[in-house]
Amino acid sequence: MILLKINIICLLLLALSDTNTSYLLEDQGYNPYTHGALLFQNVRPRGYPDPRKDNKDVGQGLHPTGILEKHSGIRLGSPEGQRGTKGSDKGLRSDVVSSLGSVLKGHWSNLGSKTGTQDSKVPTNIGPWDLLLFVMRADLYLPSRNRTIVKNEQCVEDVKAIYEPQTDEQWSVAFQMIDSWGKVPDGLFGGNTLAPGAFDECVSLRLGTNATISKAGGYKGKYCTLHLQNGAKNVNLTEVGIPGLMVSGYPSFYSFYGTCIPSSCTRDDLLISLNVALAKNNKSVGSVQCQTDEPQPVEYTPGLIFMICLLSLFGTLLLVGAAVDTWIDFTGKGEMRQGPLKYLLAFSLTTNLQKMFNINTAENKEAITCLYGMRVLSMTWVVWCHQYSISLFIDGDKLSYVDVFNGHWLTQIILNGYPSVDSFFFMSGLLVAYGVLREKKRTGKINLFVFYVHRYIRLAVPILILCGFLATFSEYLAYGPFASFAKGPYSLRDACQKYWWRDAFFISNFYINEGTPVLCLDVCWYTAVDFQLFLIAPLILFPFLWGEWFQADRRKLNKVGMVWLGVVVFFSTFIPGIITGLDKLPPTSIMSSPDQEKGFKYIKEVYQATHCRAQPYLAGMVLGILFRSDSKRKLKLETWQVILGWLLATATGLAVVFGMYDYNQFNQYPGYNWADSIFYGSLHRLAWGLALAWVVFACHYGYGGAVNGFLSHPSWQPLSRLTYCMFLVALPLQTILFLYCFFYPSHFSHLDKVLQTVGVLFISGIGAVLLSLCSEAPVMSLEKFLLRRDKVKS
Repeated sequence: MILLKINIICLLLLALSDTNTSYLLEDQGYNPYTHGALLFQNVRPRGYPDPRKDNKDVGQGLHPTGILEKHSGIRLGSPEGQRGTKGSDKGLRSDVVSSLGSVLKGHWSNLGSKTGTQDSKVPTNIGPWDLLLFVMRADLYLPSRNRTIVKNEQCVEDVKAIYEPQTDEQWSVAFQMIDSWGKVPDGLFGGNTLAPGAFDECVSLRLGTNATISKAGGYKGKYCTLHLQNGAKNVNLTEVGIPGLMVSGYPSFYSFYGTCIPSSCTRDDLLISLNVALAKNNKSVGSVQCQTDEPQPVEYTPGLIFMICLLSLFGTLLLVGAAVDTWIDFTGKGEMRQGPLKYLLAFSLTTNLQKMFNINTAENKEAITCLYGMRVLSMTWVVWCHQYSISLFIDGDKLSYVDVFNGHWLTQIILNGYPSVDSFFFMSGLLVAYGVLREKKRTGKINLFVFYVHRYIRLAVPILILCGFLATFSEYLAYGPFASFAKGPYSLRDACQKYWWRDAFFISNFYINEGTPVLCLDVCWYTAVDFQLFLIAPLILFPFLWGEWFQADRRKLNKVGMVWLGVVVFFSTFIPGIITGLDKLPPTSIMSSPDQEKGFKYIKEVYQATHCRAQPYLAGMVLGILFRSDSKRKLKLETWQVILGWLLATATGLAVVFGMYDYNQFNQYPGYNWADSIFYGSLHRLAWGLALAWVVFACHYGYGGAVNGFLSHPSWQPLSRLTYCMFLVALPLQTILFLYCFFYPSHFSHLDKVLQTVGVLFISGIGAVLLSLCSEAPVMSLEKFLLRRDKVKS
């Protein structure tokens, strides 16, 4: 490890050693993000032999330290490099810093003598390597030393000491500070547009002791994230080679970089200085956010106080309920569970955990057991796709998307993963029809008040608790270069404080504003559509629920009901096709579409529109009606019918997922085909619902074979009870982990995304357990007491 450090330092010193080489740098308006290509044109480390002119070292097997000796005359271990205290555990670091200082001191002194206290042009004999970015354009990273620009005297003095360090400690701090800056990112031409710098190195920096930092001459590092204003909310990555792929919903990372300044300087000092430095290029700073390693002060707003009290109350009820539950079991006084204590026991931690993780292996012909596995797999598919979308922000090799996705059929599982949501619509429609018809048979009537109230509190209570938590606590979960995003205008905190009611009242799908966040929980457009379909479900099931009003034969009523369902299915298929055709919209959301306007219009008019998402819901309802009408007998199919059914369902499902292969090709988008858009846009959701209907039908009636054995395995049961809460928790968690706590660009690969998804699912599972204990579990118990179900009619 020590040898590795020495070799790295040797190479760094080599890059900085003194010659008279000139570099072709554009002195005016240099910006590492707009002029990054300059670093790759006629640029080589200072002192390094030019292979076009001097190849005496090439092929000689000369060790880096030997080249260093030859071209700079500096040795590690020489008197110039041995200024550390003898016997000190910081000897290596002192040697490195001192050796580096002996090379750079002349350059810095020369710069200081030329510039004085004014910001000036960069000397042309300074090389553009990492630490020497300072002398290229330090005005993009530090507040000005000009007192007419910065009025903060202590800031000016501390910045001046960085330009003209006098002591070894000042030299060391200056090197660390500049080393922590975000520079022209590695892999710029591979799509890396992120230059956050070294956050931890900056905030751990100290000049002086903790006791003297608050006094003149002492400071700590202050990390700042800078966003250069480019006049656009979205950045078209055509600029880096991916036509049409948009980074939407957050300020562009394309002109973000990190810097480190003395803590004596304020955000305004840096902001004013940067705007002066950028004025000659007609640019300005969009935002500057700064932070140190000091703990973020907690602002006890009324909302935060309320959530602390609410969560404390939940915690108390869970523990007290568990204690009472244990005491009743210990004393054997089971009759107490039927008294007033039953309301407290609804919150019992132990009982609810037992119910949550209970695995029931007893055979139950009424249960549709294959839905256990289908629910978990669909939720996993959704989270997996979302993890890829997060990659647009965190990956440093975005151009690899072209190679990874283009020409690979299996990648359509991600690029066209939208049927994962349709799976939830299908299961919801199936369970609504199956459940309400069972209730009708059990009691002889349907209580619509209980029907709607049950559904609302079942879905809304977890949403309300999660929205409240994110609105008050999310900013305190952020740490790192982009932690300021957790309390900005695009943050979860801001969105949840403003728009929680849209999610809680299930109207989220009516709001979309071309990339600007208008929801607290982005996934709640689904819950809104699902609840709106639930509202009209009794109307769709009217002939089956209240047909006896017409005193008609049951068989005739069933036929009328199926005709009515067919009419509804027809219009739910016809309408999205007409909208897609008339507005010339894409057949579905296309990742590589160059037409942003059409993409947003498709999401608003089709993707999140209730009347255009009803097809799989209706397919589920038809299957639920079939299950209830034949609940006492097993439909018998011939072997050829079973084989044909599986072949058709498999082919249909594959056609839906892989049918957009030609469209989802980066750099090769064929344009919208009118016939494709109408055909696929109007039928693919219905087709997916019918394919799932066969799978569930076959599994439920004993024709599922290995598929049923897999999907119906009892081990799915605990996770299936948590899928709703995991669905709500996962995307905010991904935002916090991979944006608010983001440090460095990551490598893009399918294996990396799988590992990230597994981690998100695990942590989301923990969060879902806590959310369910505070919402779903007690609500379901209390509902039994407060919304009494009618007894079975005699």
